[in-house]
Formats: sequence, C-alpha cells, structure tokens
Amino acid sequence: MGDGQAAANSFIWREDRYRDILRTPQKNDLLVKIWREAYGDEYPEEADPFGFVTCSDLNTVCAELKIKPGDTLLDIGCGRGGPGLWVARRTGASLIGIDIVPEAIAHANESKGEVEARFAVGSFINTHLPSISVHAIMSIDAFWMVLDKAAALKEMARVIQPGKRFVMTTWMPPYIALEPMMTAEGFRLVSSRETERWKDRQMAVYKGVLRHRKELEACVDAGSLKVLLAEAQAAKEQLPTSPRFLIVAEKQG
Repeated sequence: MGDGQAAANSFIWREDRYRDILRTPQKNDLLVKIWREAYGDEYPEEADPFGFVTCSDLNTVCAELKIKPGDTLLDIGCGRGGPGLWVARRTGASLIGIDIVPEAIAHANESKGEVEARFAVGSFINTHLPSISVHAIMSIDAFWMVLDKAAALKEMARVIQPGKRFVMTTWMPPYIALEPMMTAEGFRLVSSRETERWKDRQMAVYKGVLRHRKELEACVDAGSLKVLLAEAQAAKEQLPTSPRFLIVAEKQG
C-alpha cells in the first residue's frame, strides 16, 4: 500500500472524521452540484444532507420507525440535523439530535424552524439521556464510525423503551457480526437489507469530487477537502467489502 492510500485509510476509522466539514454550516454549491448529479431525483434537497442518504431511504426510515405525533425520536450522529428534521416533520415526532461536533449542533439548533426539536453534544456511547426516555432511534450513516459498537448498542438499548425501534443506515463489512451484538443488548433484528444502488451513487459522488478537485481546492477548506479526497481515494478498495445497509431492530420487552 502506498503512502497516499495509507493516509486515505487512516481517515476511515476516526469517529470525528467529519469534524471539519460539519463545522462549516453553509452549503458549498459545487459539492451540492456533485451530489445532485450523482443522485438525481433521489437527492433529498429538503434534508440538506452531508452523506449518502436518499429520498427512498428517508421514506423507509419514516415507515419502519413506527412513531406517531408527540413521540420522542432520537437521531444519534445527527450532524447538522437535516435528516432528523425531515423525519420529524413527516411524523410529528419530537426530535432530540445528538452529535459529537459542537458546531454542527449549534447549526442544527439554529435551523430547526417550527419543528419541536433540541440538539445537544453527545455520542453513541454517552447520550446523556435518561433511561427508557425515547420512543424510537434513527441514525443515518454514522454507526460505522463508532469504534466500540457493543457499547453503542448498550447505550441505545438503555435509552429506548421496550418494544420500540432503532432504524439506521450504515456500512457493514461481513466480519462484523451485528445480530449477535444486538441480541446481547436486548435488540431483535427485524430486517437488514442493502440500500438500492448505494455503490453506484457513492462512486459517482467520489468521481465527481476527484474530477472537480482543482475547483474544490478554491472553495472548500483544506481539512474538509482532505477528508473528501481520502474517501474518494479509498473507495475503490473499501466499498466492495462494506455494503451499505438499512437495518431495523426492536428493543425486546
């Protein structure tokens, strides 16, 4: 493995890898253009995502959470809050968003509009929430970065009510035995399926990033661009071994 590939891979397993990107609240027009071109009608414009979630993903998350107006929904690894707010608007849930990046949380609190929502700094391992205090949990493309996944699932099981659902999208290499970990923490795996055309869309984004590298150097801060380029350079090696799944689990009573 060359030095460039080694440097790229060093970013893959950092829980705070998107800190520089999430510190910047404003949209970057060129990055939005790259994502729109890759995703077409599946680009969830209203959710203002940074990541690889689609309109279909969000609709499925809404349906699988099985929540009703007034329920408390936790979005763990919420970033700047867009996908969680998207789901809360459509379900009428009261949203709690938690992320490790304070600047992302500040932006989320400023952009929540009329949605009943609050955002706070925390992590998968320590949400700072009371036990059995939420009716459902969602997470979009964040769980894969958590190093201690068993501890994360233990915390999710602590805060969610029995019989309620945890729905997430994440990349999952085959050497991670997720179902036994979930079972050990009191979750029942309801379903786990690859998201539609996930690799095609993701590779199209990365090709766009590499194609527009020079223009991005002029309009994206160095830290953010370093992360994007590292992902793009590692994608060909990493993606075939780490499919992206939509996972539905239910806390046992």
